[in-house]
Amino acid sequence: ALNRKAARNLARLTGSRYDDLKVDREFSVKVADPDGERFREWQYLSGGTIDQVYLSLRLAISDQISADANRLPLLLDDILIQYDQQRADAALDWLIEKSRSGNQQMLLFTCQERLVEKIKTYGLPVHSIND
Repeated sequence: ALNRKAARNLARLTGSRYDDLKVDREFSVKVADPDGERFREWQYLSGGTIDQVYLSLRLAISDQISADANRLPLLLDDILIQYDQQRADAALDWLIEKSRSGNQQMLLFTCQERLVEKIKTYGLPVHSIND
């Protein structure tokens, strides 16, 4: 169940470029090549894609341990730091959609002004600890 959920998350984050992964009991991750013919160790992926894999996995684990009616809040600390603009925009869109549709509180900490500006376009509250 965890592999299926994490794979769906990864497909959403990567625009279906990567749509399958396997996580073993030690949480070692292998990701299917875009052609789907073989699985590769995570070390063969770019830093941004690795971050997408682990975000997919973290969110899948959160869904597994959290009941629908009592979703655990998510505290996300600069999880999009290695994402390029396109990846960050897609991930942020999905996280906001997930938060709204899944009745789950998410707190995103970031030092990236580009993300703060995007969050503001959704009309969501932004608080700065520098203020």
